[in-house]
Amino acid sequence: MSRDKIYIGDLGYKVVGAPFPLGAGYIATMIDNYFNNYFETTIFIDPLEIIEALKKNPPKIIALANYSWNSNINSEIIKFSKKISKDIITVLGGPNFEKNDKKWLKGFFEYNRCLDFYVSGEGEWKFSQIVKTAIEYSYNTEKMKHKLSPDIFFKDHDGEIIQGDIPLQIALGSYYVDTRKKHLDSIKSPYISGRLDKFFEKEGMIPMIETVRGCPYSCTFCAWGDASLSRLSAFSEERVFGELDYIAARIGKSLTRLILADGNFGILKRDIEIARYLNEINKKYKWPQNIYLYFAKNSNDNIVKIASTLGK
Repeated sequence: MSRDKIYIGDLGYKVVGAPFPLGAGYIATMIDNYFNNYFETTIFIDPLEIIEALKKNPPKIIALANYSWNSNINSEIIKFSKKISKDIITVLGGPNFEKNDKKWLKGFFEYNRCLDFYVSGEGEWKFSQIVKTAIEYSYNTEKMKHKLSPDIFFKDHDGEIIQGDIPLQIALGSYYVDTRKKHLDSIKSPYISGRLDKFFEKEGMIPMIETVRGCPYSCTFCAWGDASLSRLSAFSEERVFGELDYIAARIGKSLTRLILADGNFGILKRDIEIARYLNEINKKYKWPQNIYLYFAKNSNDNIVKIASTLGK
């Protein structure tokens, strides 16, 4: 018996030099675990591949990571999805979204008329709620509205852009863990679960990991500047080391780099230990030879020690 399909995309114009689709991996892994593999989830990075999949095997839901550099692609893909079937639920999520600007929101949804829902902020639990609600209401988007949590935006019957008001902990029950208050290990690793394995085979892609989320600063030019993201929450050291081990054991000769997606690497004392572990892995695997990262904005002793350790 075939399973209902969910397509999850982090689409771009190129593969060489692109990071692994870590965010899409988190979403896919969350759906796999929360719904006990009820769905067949597929991760896409190539717009042409997702178009062919839509033609051959339309999903119940398509969810795309939305950034400034791929928003035009996403708009066309959700439009194409609705041409394939009006019943496909279309979802976007990501930082390219001005949730507090009513005029901007109206224009965004007017431009993206084929969009059903937008998830603002951390998406793993919120998207899980969309999927759970979709099952409960037989994928009827009109019935799903007003049964969703804050930061899930949609166009109401009268054309107004609003957001849900059902708290996630009520909607998802005891399984829900507030990752803004507790460590992030409740979100299973897309590396260790094997969900990102196929991207090791694509030449020129760069593995990317997170060790922490959030940023105490409020820079208006940055996606981390949102006040709701000011609290730091961390993956455990064991989780970070496990992901690094997993990646290092699968790296080919063409993969020499690593991306650390943290907004402020070095802001925590334990980041020195992560740097030391990276140095040990490099001695064993000759990887990573280059690391792309954002150091903490307040230069401190941690930064000096980390730079010294990674430079050995």
